[in-house]
Amino acid sequence: MITVHAEDLMRARELLQCIPGGVQQAVMRAINRAADSSKTAASKKVREKYTAKNRDILSTIRIRKASTGNLSAVVTSMGGVLPLSKFQVRPSAPDPRRKTSIVVRVKKGAGGTIKHAFVAKMGSGHVGVFHRVGTSRFPVEQNFGPSVPQMLGSESVSKHIEARAQEQIVLRLEHEIGRLLDKGAK
Repeated sequence: MITVHAEDLMRARELLQCIPGGVQQAVMRAINRAADSSKTAASKKVREKYTAKNRDILSTIRIRKASTGNLSAVVTSMGGVLPLSKFQVRPSAPDPRRKTSIVVRVKKGAGGTIKHAFVAKMGSGHVGVFHRVGTSRFPVEQNFGPSVPQMLGSESVSKHIEARAQEQIVLRLEHEIGRLLDKGAK
């Protein structure tokens, strides 16, 4: 949880006393910018540890922005497990002549071969890593990796996101106070 410290609010109240609603505006804008910044920081930190793509991470993160009436923002990530094809896979395209194993890296610096797996393109156009369920040709099942909320939930990632948001709230509050004062002086 990210908070605005009382001394920062008191300072904002002193400086913005001549601007009606100025404190709420400055705090709201600072919170919203911190929330946006935490979304970016989350994706960057996850990509330091995992081989997932930026767009796959950002597509699961939603921000409910603050308003002057409700000075709180909520950043959430929801989504299911990602197909292994969303991580580093070699070979990445189907090859009917392939005789080597599929190599997958979900975490950076780790990974390995998946026995009896193959890359296939389905009728819908989706390319994925699959394995056969039995001895016959069909049915096949797709292989999956972790979900984005699981990756974001690791302790090092969540602590980094909180620290980044807290740092941004302090910086952005100062910036927004200056902005409102400049605007009010004109």
